Amino acid sequence: MTPATKGILAMVGIVGVSVGVVLVVLSAGSSGTTPSKDVTGGRSGGAASGGAVPDVIIDNGGPVSIDPLRPDYRVELLSIPSFSQENQDGATVTNDVFTGRVTVVSFFFTRCTFICPVLTGAMIEVMKRLEGTPTRFVSFTVDPEHDTPVVMKKYAAEHGADFTRWTFLSGKKAQTWSLLRDGLKWGIEEREEERILLGDGTSISNIRHPGWFALVGPDGRVLGIYQSSDDAQIGAIVERARAATARLKARG
Repeated sequence: MTPATKGILAMVGIVGVSVGVVLVVLSAGSSGTTPSKDVTGGRSGGAASGGAVPDVIIDNGGPVSIDPLRPDYRVELLSIPSFSQENQDGATVTNDVFTGRVTVVSFFFTRCTFICPVLTGAMIEVMKRLEGTPTRFVSFTVDPEHDTPVVMKKYAAEHGADFTRWTFLSGKKAQTWSLLRDGLKWGIEEREEERILLGDGTSISNIRHPGWFALVGPDGRVLGIYQSSDDAQIGAIVERARAATARLKARG
């Protein structure tokens, strides 16, 4: 990872994980204002102002599911709630996008200059390494009022997205933010004090959201959570996706 990439992550307070799996603290709900008790021997971190960014535990030895199609320890209750959104072509997409396949899920917005460029680059890297597998990729925009299907398609094309494998989704803001808070127990908040300068000289508030990937199984349940900024975690999600798709194929 380049020093520039690490600098971007430091600006937004994303925690880098060198080993292990990033696990969301379920007991804190969608967010917590105080550090959660570390019951696994890892480290816990407090939420950002307002408590919108959740406490997480960096677990350096917690159990990972032996069966790649079964959720890891402490993410058993996480899943993607029902939704209906539009993809980059304006077609309606629902939870059926996950049915019968293994999917890497991320959240982003096209005007983001903080974690999103790193997140998008990591998604492209994972996609390249999983070429030839039936793994699919889905990215939800957290700024749907701006990120229309047309805007997302332009963004995706500029990053060389393969639309046969990677779907970009835009829906109602309340629905997407609920996917994060209620389904994944991840935090999200608008930060007026963090400004993003646009090309026309104006600026917008940053939308702070986790730079994590969720690996979602064929029934919509989360199998594992992986930090997109960590090389070891990228390797882990690639290995897990390969194993999960192979197991799914074996089941027929």
